[in-house]
Amino acid sequence: TSFGFLSSPHTMVTYTRCMDSILCVPLMVDAAIWCDYFVNHKVSPTDAARATAYLFKVPEGGAKGVDPGFFYQMKELEKVMQKASGEE
Repeated sequence: TSFGFLSSPHTMVTYTRCMDSILCVPLMVDAAIWCDYFVNHKVSPTDAARATAYLFKVPEGGAKGVDPGFFYQMKELEKVMQKASGEE
């Protein structure tokens, strides 16, 4: 509690049941599987960041500049997968 406008008391109450934690588990599993695959196939860190940009709200590092649209991020993943498997 604090005093706000015209010294009126202001209380902020939050309530959470940690439901977000349950929702992020599949994303964490995806990230672990992709990272394992990329390490085993000697994928560069920049390519790995671009391929996994869809897992993060704000892509950073090598993933900066990847179009935030899911379709475009899946295209990046597909390109990296083709490069890693030697199809490129």
